[in-house]
Amino acid sequence: MAMIADYPRDVHAIDGGVQAVTAYLVKEIIGSGEIDLRVVSFDAGTKIPKRVRQNGVERYLLPRQRLGATTRWRNDFSRLRVCLKEINPSIVHAQGAGIDGYLAVKSKYPSIVTFHGIIGEDARYLSRAVDRMRLKLQSRITEKYCAMHAAHTILISPYVREYYGEVLRGVSHLIPNPVDKKFYDVQRREEAGRILFAGRLIPRKGVTDLVEAFTLGLDQAGVRLVLAGSLADKVYVQRLNQKIDELGIASRVEFLGLLKEPDLLDEFGRAALLVLPSYQETAPMVIQQAMAASIPVVATRICGIPGQVENDKTGLLFEPGDVGALAGHLARLVASKSLREQMGHAARAKALAEYHSERVAQQTLAVYHEVGNLTRSTK
Repeated sequence: MAMIADYPRDVHAIDGGVQAVTAYLVKEIIGSGEIDLRVVSFDAGTKIPKRVRQNGVERYLLPRQRLGATTRWRNDFSRLRVCLKEINPSIVHAQGAGIDGYLAVKSKYPSIVTFHGIIGEDARYLSRAVDRMRLKLQSRITEKYCAMHAAHTILISPYVREYYGEVLRGVSHLIPNPVDKKFYDVQRREEAGRILFAGRLIPRKGVTDLVEAFTLGLDQAGVRLVLAGSLADKVYVQRLNQKIDELGIASRVEFLGLLKEPDLLDEFGRAALLVLPSYQETAPMVIQQAMAASIPVVATRICGIPGQVENDKTGLLFEPGDVGALAGHLARLVASKSLREQMGHAARAKALAEYHSERVAQQTLAVYHEVGNLTRSTK
């Protein structure tokens, strides 16, 4: 079978939830020995189609057409058809209802589309108008097409079904994102006042709210705010730095940038809690990773997050933009080690029961066998 996905160039330098899902799921599926899996990726840095082997994964790298929406990605589709003809897959599985999902459904092979971020909603929070317009156009073309025409979809949260409603046709399979074993094995050596945000520093993630909340009742010694994630949105990062300087907290805020996975695991070992004050998400991978590592989570009560974080049990929820409530939740957890431990243990139990990559891979393989009428290996 073929998976069309944004597979990371370096599995230790993962940028974003979709790359993480792809890396973990591919590893488990190949490790199962049940099917022959090939990964197809469109890559802006690739000039000619090529086939490579990376970390035991057979990969096909295809050039990405610039301004593809003007032709409905005709060149991308032509390259994909040639690639799929060589692979001759029983199933094509696309990670995301963007361009990859659109092309997978149009390929006429039996296909599955996993819905991750809601592109049209994410677009509203981009810094640049040109990027907002580009993603909104892509959403109107690709997301709607995938929702209406994909015969099989994988939904990572019930929120996806709620969002699309009757527009989402075909057979839906509710399967959460996978969390790799490494996160369950994190050795906790908590630093009591270390508040961790892990994710891209972009407007949608609400980091400005977090910075403001950090100044309210969290000025005691040893309390630090750690921001770990891509700094690619230069406009927003500059605004964030200006806000931090205005508030006089620069000495207590750390910008770590995009971390390689071993460094992220180290941060998970040190963090007292994880905070994600986003305005739009589907089912954030970082929340599930933190839960696996026994870290309590403070997050907004939006989209699919309440299905991950049980308020007052595995973490604390608040309404988006409510800086006062966010500050109160942070102060409450920083002040109580016993509460952090109680919530962390409950979070890990939920993550073990629902998110472990082995379990998710088996659920995904069951869908593959249903869709492609594949015969299970006797291995």
